Amino acid sequence: MYFIITVWLTLHSGPAVHIESNLQFEDTWQCHEYISDNKMALLLPHIETYNENLKGFEFYCENRWND
Repeated sequence: MYFIITVWLTLHSGPAVHIESNLQFEDTWQCHEYISDNKMALLLPHIETYNENLKGFEFYCENRWND
């Protein structure tokens, strides 16, 4: 099964932005563990891009079955 990890960014200047990545995990818990272990690596490019404009962020795991 693969998962879509979404980083949802809230900006001071207006609408939110979301970025998606496709990764494979055994289950939802493994996906959340990956986010917990790699939170800064997932977030740092967006901190560098949006800098002071970044207001908040959330991470989501959404599963999909392999065809």
